Amino acid sequence: MQRNCSRFPRSSINFFLIFPQTYTVNGAAVTMPDEWADNGMVQVINKVLFPIPDGAIPTVLADDSEGRFTTLSMCIELSGLSGVLTGKILL
Repeated sequence: MQRNCSRFPRSSINFFLIFPQTYTVNGAAVTMPDEWADNGMVQVINKVLFPIPDGAIPTVLADDSEGRFTTLSMCIELSGLSGVLTGKILL
């Protein structure tokens, strides 16, 4: 059984059920299904689905074309952790 997730139209996420009870998401096994969180339900998987961004955290967040991380970027800057997260300052 394969289901495509239409909630995220720009990404392709495929859900599979492998007999008898193994669910996968884009090849990652669901290790803890249906875990409740404060903002909904999550499926815990056994690997990262998307490649880890290349670059320093503040740079990756600032370069997001959709501006999804402006609050996080501002908090990093105001906290003085920008240098630590770029590797320029060691604690």
